Amino acid sequence: MRSDADSKALGGRRVYTACYRTILDAVERRYDVRGYMLHEMVLLCLVNHGRLPPARRRYYQDYAQKEALEYVEHLTITLLYGAEGVLSPRSRGANRHGDGAES
Repeated sequence: MRSDADSKALGGRRVYTACYRTILDAVERRYDVRGYMLHEMVLLCLVNHGRLPPARRRYYQDYAQKEALEYVEHLTITLLYGAEGVLSPRSRGANRHGDGAES
């Protein structure tokens, strides 16, 4: 039988994987970026609140279009923190009353 912690961890992993796959698919449809580089960019963005670290950004600019890097960051921020993002206040239930006040 699964504990609550195990279920929560599994749910978190599913959300993370869904975000990863969504970003990867969207960028692949729009830009030509090597698979392993795109994989690294998406992972870095997911663990760094939607942004590539400056040193890695400089590195990736030699291998990918600037627009592709910006698109990866934009998608990651939107999926994580957008109005319906997985880490948005709405999804975490921070505003239960719908009036802008914290409970």
